[in-house]
Amino acid sequence: MQEGLIVYVHVPFCSSKCHFCYWTSPVPTSELVRNDKHSADYATAVVRQIRELRAHIKGSPAMRMIYFGGGTPSLMEARDLAAILDAIHEEFPKHTGFGDTTLEVAPETVHLEKLRHLRAAGFDRISFGFQSLNADRVRHIGRAHSADEAINAFQMAREAGFSNLNIDLILGFPDETDQEWKETLDKALELSPDHVSLYVYKVVPGTVMARQLERGESQPTPHAVSVRRYLEARDRITSLGYKEYMFQMFAREDKRCFCDQDYFTQDCDFVGFGAGGHSLLGGYLMGHSPNLASYLQQPGFDFRYPIGNSAGAIHYKLIEMLHTDGGIDPVRFQRRFRLSLNDARQRHPQVEAFLSILESGAVAPGSNGGWRFKDSNERAHWLSTQPQQFETSPPADEAGKVVQIAAVS
Repeated sequence: MQEGLIVYVHVPFCSSKCHFCYWTSPVPTSELVRNDKHSADYATAVVRQIRELRAHIKGSPAMRMIYFGGGTPSLMEARDLAAILDAIHEEFPKHTGFGDTTLEVAPETVHLEKLRHLRAAGFDRISFGFQSLNADRVRHIGRAHSADEAINAFQMAREAGFSNLNIDLILGFPDETDQEWKETLDKALELSPDHVSLYVYKVVPGTVMARQLERGESQPTPHAVSVRRYLEARDRITSLGYKEYMFQMFAREDKRCFCDQDYFTQDCDFVGFGAGGHSLLGGYLMGHSPNLASYLQQPGFDFRYPIGNSAGAIHYKLIEMLHTDGGIDPVRFQRRFRLSLNDARQRHPQVEAFLSILESGAVAPGSNGGWRFKDSNERAHWLSTQPQQFETSPPADEAGKVVQIAAVS
């Protein structure tokens, strides 16, 4: 195992199913609301999974950072989130360069007292999923809070003692105007967040917004317009002292998200707990399906296979590396996936086709023998069209080969 580990906890609960969302909510709508017992049961299952996996890992891997995502982790009770965090710290020591402990938060799920409890429990960074701060758009995309409630939640987090706050925004929604987007960006920057994550909307089949587009009830924002808005927003954000340290991520100098940075550069392994969580550990991709009932009953890992056997997973990971300034690094790739890029392209036609496109001029050769974008403008144009879903289910030739988790080195 490489030095350092990202510890991720996936919480599948949501207040509502957003109209743009591509993450499957594995919980029936009737069960999505906050429920003390549901929260406690899930925390118990995650703690059990943490302890069982740790017993099978050789050595004492040190954590570089901790990230609670979803779904909406903040739907759980603060005491249950704290119990999971305590278990993580009991089982995994901190790396000497430990970064931060992040909790994704939806504005409607927190109040000042809860935020204070979360801060006291050890969470030191919050990522707020605003997506928009235009009142009509917030309603249209199915969010469970208003634009004003989002702003109030951010201000309460500051009052509760959080000095590292991120805001997630999405641009390029169907029928979005320049003025609407400007309103959202203006309001977000007035809050002076420490970090801004700026995503370009992509149509995902099966979502409410995709069906609205199919029926002609809304019109797509042209890709060129979305990219223009992104580049204009980038220039404005960086003029305020933020740095675009990778595509879509902007931070003040000392407030980069270490989880995103190390995850996308493939710098360290990660282990994901929870229903729907996945891990890349010791060259193996493993995890649990998003089925909540089966997870609560048996909170382990129900698939495990070499990541080198999955063309889809390798393809997606190469795209992730291209989000960074360094681009695709063959040395990091081989260390992480336990096979070379040449082996990957010989084994998988899909990987060969993708790398051939890169070599044809989509990106520039890197000093490390890999590839990187010539500039951030080209990166924005190219990556804003790439897939955003990471398929973790086993490839066809691995189906049915579910194995018990043995010792992981």
